[in-house]
Amino acid sequence: MLYVGIDPGKDGAYAVVDSNGKLLRVENSPIVKAEKKRVPGKNVSHKKVLVPSLQVDVLRDIRQDSINLFGDVRVFALLEQVSSRLNDSVINAFDFGLSYGAWQAALSAMEFQFELALPTRWQKVMHKGVTPGIETGEASRIIALRLYPEFAKTFQFKNSHGRADAALLAEYGRRIHQSINVA
Repeated sequence: MLYVGIDPGKDGAYAVVDSNGKLLRVENSPIVKAEKKRVPGKNVSHKKVLVPSLQVDVLRDIRQDSINLFGDVRVFALLEQVSSRLNDSVINAFDFGLSYGAWQAALSAMEFQFELALPTRWQKVMHKGVTPGIETGEASRIIALRLYPEFAKTFQFKNSHGRADAALLAEYGRRIHQSINVA
């Protein structure tokens, strides 16, 4: 069985662990850079844009990995159940919701078994052993570095929290599916 963890959003990521908890893959969400609205006299700036077809391509690759390993599709995914925050702009909230919905649609299109995971629920389990009061992204990085030291470069920077969250979501999904340490 392959377990996929997805932290949606433009700064999110996805990760894959096997049934033994070995991290096989962790990558940033597939994005492209698009030109923002041009303002005369200013440099052209770019914004990150998620492309749903790229999300499907990612899952298609994972599906093929499963077929190569097991002869059929054995994938369980955990998608972080997110919502906009009070300080989000309307555009950011819309983009965030679009990404979340696109991941749900891609998972459904690939016929993957998946569940939604509230951040407070999976973090309560996966952040055990981290000093209380540490910001959740940093806590995820610390735990990911402990669980997957061979991926230290992947989690080394503060902005690596999306990849760390995805790896921990995949591991949490494995534990749920195998009924291991989820209390």
